[in-house]
Amino acid sequence: RHSLDLCTQWGALAYRARALGELGGFLTHQGRSDEAAPLLAEAREVLTSIGARAWLDDLDHALVGSR
Repeated sequence: RHSLDLCTQWGALAYRARALGELGGFLTHQGRSDEAAPLLAEAREVLTSIGARAWLDDLDHALVGSR
């Protein structure tokens, strides 16, 4: 989570969103969906707002693999 703070401080919102997606996917895979849900929602919101279609696709594929 420290890396998320660093991305925010650096202004790298796209990379923060990717890190949120990675952490959310990990938490989902660990059976911690309640904890993962807000992280994944934020990641999806940011990636959608910047039009990062490929990264959204990566997020979707990672989540399908964790189910």
